[in-house]
Amino acid sequence: MTAPSQRVALAGVSVDYGKGPVVTDLDLTVAPGEITALLGQSGCGKSTTLRAIAGLVTPTAGTIHFGEDDVTFTPPWRRELGLVFQNHALFPHLSVARNIEYGLRRRMARPERRQRVAEMLALVGLEELAESEPAQLSGGQSQRAALARALAPGPRILLLDEPFSALDANLRDRMRAEVESIIRKVGVTTVMVTHDQDEAMSMADRVAIMAEGRILEVAEPEDIFRRPALAYTARFVGASNLLAGQIEGTGGTARFRVGETALALAVPKTSVPAAHALAIKPEDVLLDPAAGTDVVLDAQLAGSKFHGAVRDLTWTVPALGGVAVRSRVPAGSAVPEVGGRGRIGWRSDRAALVHDPDRGAA
Repeated sequence: MTAPSQRVALAGVSVDYGKGPVVTDLDLTVAPGEITALLGQSGCGKSTTLRAIAGLVTPTAGTIHFGEDDVTFTPPWRRELGLVFQNHALFPHLSVARNIEYGLRRRMARPERRQRVAEMLALVGLEELAESEPAQLSGGQSQRAALARALAPGPRILLLDEPFSALDANLRDRMRAEVESIIRKVGVTTVMVTHDQDEAMSMADRVAIMAEGRILEVAEPEDIFRRPALAYTARFVGASNLLAGQIEGTGGTARFRVGETALALAVPKTSVPAAHALAIKPEDVLLDPAAGTDVVLDAQLAGSKFHGAVRDLTWTVPALGGVAVRSRVPAGSAVPEVGGRGRIGWRSDRAALVHDPDRGAA
């Protein structure tokens, strides 16, 4: 009885609790059947945005549509939503089966309810725990029970609020894969809130980067990571080296000048405003780069930190005015002693041209 996938559209949405705006002039469209993640630091407005979609807070400006229906002022219980919170919010006095059945009691007769509950238990793999109470479940089992309860009524939209934050790291990875698989099978349009980059990157079709109550950019995970439009995104989603400078030339002859040094530049597909930086992920900075690498620079190793499977290196690069450049290599890689010299470099198509190198999220 899953409802057809619905588009979610927020246009000019602002939320003010009376002490200044928490979300400002926010636009977001989630395609039918898509998983979109709102990713940002604590206090950026992502949970408020989710609450506005859910109808738990009323926007002070703007509109929210599910499909063709304007639901801006529709109460939560009439929005046909599925909600999964970080604490799972299962009724402690009800069995797993009765938790799932709870939202169906006014929608269908008892035989139909039983059939639907059986379908949901099978979907999330909890058939053998149907009569167990929440206190008897593991964290992962509670997560799946909460998801089954949210999906049982056939919601138009599924909302996930930091759904994995209460789980330990090993279980979290497994549950992400399981929950995503269930959502894909059902095909419900999903908006999830998270501060966890891995969570957003591994589950979502698109990621919306939020800061200071605004959506800064929305793109597919690989584009957010590899080809961000803003320096804020480059810093926030995985570490990045940011080299402030200016473009010189156009097309295939374009270079990026950092101080006295002109670096090879891959021209972006879209225009970038006047303030520029070049963003390079540490893992894309190569040691002893092979012939054909677009950028090769002499450097001195200033620091080395061991992080299990990888080692983080910090290099001082005289040609860039002594700018520090980070690289990340497998822990077993041969590297100079701190203070030693070497050569580093990168391919130009691994360096993203980004806007606003100094002003953060503004």
